[in-house]
Amino acid sequence: MKISRVKGFWPYLMLVFFNTFVDISHKILIQDTLYQSAKGSVYTLLSSIINAFILLPYILLFTPSGFIADKFPKVTVLRVTAALAIPLTIVITWCYFQGYFFGAFFMTLLLAVQSALNSPAKYGYIKELFGKEQLSRVNAIVQTLTIIAILSATALFTALFTYLIKAANLQQSLDKVLLLKAFAPLGFLLILFSVIETCMTFCLIQKEAVDSESTYEIVNYFKGTYLKSYLNNTRQPRIIFISIIGLSIFWAINQVLLASYGAFLKEHIGQVSVLFAQGSLAIAGIGILLGALYSGRRSNVLLELGMIPMSTIGIALSLYLLPHLTSHWAILSLFLIYGFFGGMLIVPLNALIQYYSPKHAAGKIQSANNFLQNCFMLGFLGLGILSYFYQLDSLILLHALFIIASLGALYTLIAWPQLFMRYVFSMALSFMYRFRIHQVQELPIQGGILLLGNHVSFIDWALLQAACPRPIRFVIDKSFYNKWYAKWLFKLFKTIPIAPGDSRLALIKINQALNAGEVVALFPEGQLTRDGQLGVFRTGFERAAKDAKALIIPFYLHGMWGSRTSRAPEKIKGVRRAVSITFGSAVNVNSNAEQVKQHVQALSLNYNAVNR
Repeated sequence: MKISRVKGFWPYLMLVFFNTFVDISHKILIQDTLYQSAKGSVYTLLSSIINAFILLPYILLFTPSGFIADKFPKVTVLRVTAALAIPLTIVITWCYFQGYFFGAFFMTLLLAVQSALNSPAKYGYIKELFGKEQLSRVNAIVQTLTIIAILSATALFTALFTYLIKAANLQQSLDKVLLLKAFAPLGFLLILFSVIETCMTFCLIQKEAVDSESTYEIVNYFKGTYLKSYLNNTRQPRIIFISIIGLSIFWAINQVLLASYGAFLKEHIGQVSVLFAQGSLAIAGIGILLGALYSGRRSNVLLELGMIPMSTIGIALSLYLLPHLTSHWAILSLFLIYGFFGGMLIVPLNALIQYYSPKHAAGKIQSANNFLQNCFMLGFLGLGILSYFYQLDSLILLHALFIIASLGALYTLIAWPQLFMRYVFSMALSFMYRFRIHQVQELPIQGGILLLGNHVSFIDWALLQAACPRPIRFVIDKSFYNKWYAKWLFKLFKTIPIAPGDSRLALIKINQALNAGEVVALFPEGQLTRDGQLGVFRTGFERAAKDAKALIIPFYLHGMWGSRTSRAPEKIKGVRRAVSITFGSAVNVNSNAEQVKQHVQALSLNYNAVNR
């Protein structure tokens, strides 16, 4: 079934949109007021504080919000929390009309409390409504819609702010009271959008509470018992914690950019309009939108994890270039690129968290996710506050962000070099070949896998890694492994060397890797085919795989015979060859060589029959 036909799909998306739209609209009006009325250092300070107000409730309420999301049906939680926004926006509108700037300023904190209580139920509901199979696509849609809400709120309310201030002849005014009174009618829009958000919650499908028997003791909250328990939920599997940290660093960097880039423009570029200051950051939002859409498309069948290291590199390079640009068009272009890499990053990380979260703890893990993200963002905002008290140049903050992003990129390259190379290979191969992957859903997303298939060309390993969403440990001839110029690279990729007549240690390593839940690939023929036909499968893998906690996945590679990288006597020239890899169903790990060969042959026959 198409996800758009799932009952509750459209009301849920509208809920996500208006929930974000209301929060951002009020924040933008306050920040626009600050940008016009405050000096560079004061702007950074107050902007950091208002962003801290948005983050603090997520930190202080993260265990109660997670408990509520699991204790009660998530739709009920969404209805109550959405309704709370209505009286809050009424009070905010009253502050606008009275010219109470700091009243409206502090109401940001209460609006954030409403969002903090709403968030675990909002994101936890995705898995309940759509299931695991659609997680990546739905996350891409939700992230895209969130960005659209941020962009549209930023554009609409900044434009309305500028129009109303100009209509009141206050373009040069530094008086916050007059500025608030000038745009006060915009508060009625906030009330209207809050009402729409609440109405949408009554169109959602009610699901049962996932942990209705759970209890919450306020004493344990102050003792930190719940904090420790919730954080422990993120430690296994480890990928959940790593994904949360990755998201936390990315959004923390963005918080500092939001708080300090306006000051950088004033100090280093010259006085620029509020439209450009907010617009440059909004362009980054457009980039995130495009990156999220691209990420969702690349992850249509399985999670495309290769985008994670690639996107961290792109983010770091963008932050390096940002302080060196003075042209308005160059700045806008760079923010678009920066946002695109950010969108590439957040979709697979969010999907990983939701995929690996046990159903009974999904709300608690999402709350822990919010908690850690907001702790990071609040900590990073401390840099902006410190820069005010120590009179640090905003340029120093931008350089600090580049260093932090570079360390994150370095970590992903060291931790997941295969994923990075997989993405590079898949992109390069898409230009060289018409590359198709069939039945990739046969590959389990976790657990040990032994990939066995035909060997046609010198770049079969690259094709296989490009087709497999998980890192692969390849088994190669020891004579190649010991080449001085390549040995460091083979070690980085955890390649397993094997030598004819001395394979005992290699077979032990293969068995250990499979039991550790890794993916290992070898070519049982032991050499490239010389006639394009499937050769004899050697039996060495039988000893390596015996009784391992893993599965054998056969594969068949088609289209490389006759290429320059094969042993075909006559090379068939062509601009772009049609190449494909087909994965078969799982085979018992104790299958013998002849049985595995039959499965590979069956894949070959099926492919030829379908594509005849």
